[in-house]
Amino acid sequence: MVRAVTLVAKCSEWLQTRPAITGFRGTAIACAAGVALLGTTAFHTEPAPRALFQAAFRLTSHDGEVIDTRDLLGRPYAVFFGFTHCPGMCATTLSELSELLRMLGSRGDRLKVYFVTLDAQRDNPKILSEYLHPFGPAFVGLTGSQAEVEATARSFQVYFRKIKLDDGDYAFDHSPLVYLVDMRGHTVGLLSLVEQRDAAVAKLEALLDVSSAAGASQDAWRAPTSRAPDSDAHEN
Repeated sequence: MVRAVTLVAKCSEWLQTRPAITGFRGTAIACAAGVALLGTTAFHTEPAPRALFQAAFRLTSHDGEVIDTRDLLGRPYAVFFGFTHCPGMCATTLSELSELLRMLGSRGDRLKVYFVTLDAQRDNPKILSEYLHPFGPAFVGLTGSQAEVEATARSFQVYFRKIKLDDGDYAFDHSPLVYLVDMRGHTVGLLSLVEQRDAAVAKLEALLDVSSAAGASQDAWRAPTSRAPDSDAHEN
């Protein structure tokens, strides 16, 4: 119980540093739940990380290409769920991922990040392309019908909820976690903004090394160490 309260406090503190999103109370709880999962799930590379689950999707990219998980077998990748009207957390997470890929150097070129919109009604391919362009070519927007994107979110066991705003508009309260998928199509790890950046890079390196387990440390897949949000975090 004490650990759960601490996790909620850490996520609430993170949200309070970004005033635009403090109204999304459920996000702090979802964030804490995700960190709790990160802290209680044992990840190993003996010879490959233990699969948390196997998700599946067939969606359309911002370039109009059909992306099917069956076609991605043999390539590791990351998946993040959000929406382009997100008031801060989505852009901050994508910026952080962009920095992590930069820290990987040339190895980062091997990793794609799929941004699955939860808002198929507004996020068409053109809007996704414009939204993701600042983060680099590794980022691919995915959309489909609302039913298809919601089925994809459920496949990844993502928390999400559509909420009405006071001005009559709507938004989505959703999990802030990034899902790491290995070349077998298994989701084997999670990333969160509250963990140490070096630990996050180590996870990505282990994900890239998983086929041969060469250079992949078992410690890389274990629980992250919390860190304070960077003062220079980027937000849209």
